[in-house]
Amino acid sequence: MQLVSNKSNFCTQEFLDSLSKSLEIINSQLGTVDFNMMHQENKQPIRFDQINNSKLEEIDEYIKHIVQLQNNSEYNSNITQSERVKKLFQIFESKSNFINESMKTYIKNILTEFYPLIQKLDTLSVFTLQENFDLLKDQSDEVLQDLIQVLRKKQELIHNNSILSVSDQIKKLPLVKFQFNQTELDKVLSNLPVFDILTRTKATNILKDFDMQKAKYKDGNLRIQIIKNIDFSQEIFINEQQYNGQYKQSAANCISSKVLEREKKYIFRLQLQANCNSKRAFSIGLMQESKKDLEAGHIQKLSCDFRYDNLQIEHRIGDGIDKYINGNQLNQQQSNFMLEIRIHLIEKILQVLDYPNYQYKIELEDQYKDKLIQFDDLCLYFHLEDDTIKYILKEAFLTDDFVD
Repeated sequence: MQLVSNKSNFCTQEFLDSLSKSLEIINSQLGTVDFNMMHQENKQPIRFDQINNSKLEEIDEYIKHIVQLQNNSEYNSNITQSERVKKLFQIFESKSNFINESMKTYIKNILTEFYPLIQKLDTLSVFTLQENFDLLKDQSDEVLQDLIQVLRKKQELIHNNSILSVSDQIKKLPLVKFQFNQTELDKVLSNLPVFDILTRTKATNILKDFDMQKAKYKDGNLRIQIIKNIDFSQEIFINEQQYNGQYKQSAANCISSKVLEREKKYIFRLQLQANCNSKRAFSIGLMQESKKDLEAGHIQKLSCDFRYDNLQIEHRIGDGIDKYINGNQLNQQQSNFMLEIRIHLIEKILQVLDYPNYQYKIELEDQYKDKLIQFDDLCLYFHLEDDTIKYILKEAFLTDDFVD
């Protein structure tokens, strides 16, 4: 009776009562049956009597489903392609989960096999924000690897909290012109230190040992004043208070004390200052060391000429560095104008850029480029005339690459 009355057989009570009466009649004959051999070794009946009717019905449905999967290929295909299975499988298929193909196949088989059970899931509300899931799911492998690299860098920075990260340094830059909210920027760069995963250009600061010198041309050695500050920046201007010679307010040359090496890549950053609003001339570039006492540097056509007038700085064509790579005819309203000079003689590179925006890039005209390898004594050059203008050399370094 225990075997027959197992709940999994779904027998009616009337049948069980009838069967019990019949077994009582033949009870004496059943005495010869060895009930110790009723079950297979190490096996016991499934205790369906301890399962409530609701769960029992689910098991029944599951078994019917398994039978269908095994015997009906069309049914199998319909389950595999069902919206519910596909929706749930999206979770495991997403690239951001990094699940291998064999595991994906296994999971899909599990979802198909246990389909009756997953029908209770509300697949319409699987995700808290479907659009966020879709955004990550649709990213390329390259984007995901970059994101992982950023997160690893963040973990590394947390473990080495004594190191000032590049992203921390970016936070300290003046950001008014970018119109960033500082609090938001700090939070984003702290959570995602993107600047720290970028390969940084190697640069060697040479400002400490890089000096400018006065040339004798038109008594420049008596009229030019060079002040080297505690941060090694250099202020270069005309001071004629003690000068009574014939060359007052005449052009003078100021050049670097060392000849530039052909193989090295130089970057110089300087500020142009004018202390009056009337017309003034600035000229920067290169000139030969051997000509520094003989002629004005801009004659060699290796310079970039700027004119300042009423807070307006304008590039004038004619001194050699006149070919625009970026921008068109530099003309800006600015009292303190910053420039970057890039020099790599062996590659015939001589460029002037506005710093730090890099909206303009002006390089040496092609017709003069051969001079960069023909002359073996080229130096950095500044043109000076009177005490109303000043050059401030703020940075000087060697680099392995020029980056805009």
